[in-house]
Amino acid sequence: MKKTKRRDYLKTLCWIVVPVLAATLLALDAFGIYIFNTERLLVLGTGLLIILLPYFNEITVKDLSIKRNRTKSGGRS
Repeated sequence: MKKTKRRDYLKTLCWIVVPVLAATLLALDAFGIYIFNTERLLVLGTGLLIILLPYFNEITVKDLSIKRNRTKSGGRS
């Protein structure tokens, strides 16, 4: 029985999809079709953070640190 190689979707997302999407958005901004402003950048960054959260135990940006709580409690005691 052959071992099948499992595809790492996060690696694909980080190395192929995100740069292509970023280049497309920058090209649209250069042509004036999709113009970046502060609100749009915050929404795009928040969306990217929500997509990446399940893959990491901790994400740190400057002084802001988001950690996953790994304790499993069954309910109230």
